[in-house]
Amino acid sequence: MEGSGKQPMNESQRTELEVAIRNILEISTQYADHLRSSIKSTKIQIDTNETKIGVLPIDHKLRKVLRLKEFLLLLQLITSDIACAYRFYLNGEYLYEGAFSAKLLIIVTHEASKKIFHFSKYRKVSFWGRDIKQFMVQFAEHSISEYERIELMIQSLDTTYSEFNWEYKRKILVHYDDNPSELYDLLTELNIEEITRIAIMFIRVQKEIMEFSIKLLNDYYESPK
Repeated sequence: MEGSGKQPMNESQRTELEVAIRNILEISTQYADHLRSSIKSTKIQIDTNETKIGVLPIDHKLRKVLRLKEFLLLLQLITSDIACAYRFYLNGEYLYEGAFSAKLLIIVTHEASKKIFHFSKYRKVSFWGRDIKQFMVQFAEHSISEYERIELMIQSLDTTYSEFNWEYKRKILVHYDDNPSELYDLLTELNIEEITRIAIMFIRVQKEIMEFSIKLLNDYYESPK
């Protein structure tokens, strides 16, 4: 298999990337553990209120907070998936492992995009287009300009996905194909550097969304409405 295999990387670059990936995994795992514990506590609080008193206005707010925490947990899991895909690439010895890493990046970023903000016409049913927007409107309406700035970044990523035919590639890579030669040709043509460029675009958007969402949560706890 040619074309999509491992690209040359000097020892210094390799070490730097390995350290960065390890740090990302450690931080993401720690924050995911913290979020999971916080989600459990919030659920207990909601269940306790409903059992003792019945549904209160505060419970509706807590459910929105719970949804925001679940979203932040999802972002950590996606971050870890992407880091592991790159680690697999760094540790691989064969050409096919380079192609497989590229395949993982396409699948993870595509499915993550669908769940986080979805594609244009489905945006309103995504975490970003529905849950985060509703939370912002109710608790942090002053953040609308920042939300719109990130939305423009998402639209730019949508365009890049279309230009690269990301959905078509994801479909073949996930479901294989009636003609295995078409899958083989696609794997052969995958270029880790090109895919990395698009993955980095996704990571930048995800980072902006994560920071925005964390700020929403922190602001809520500092000044609950």
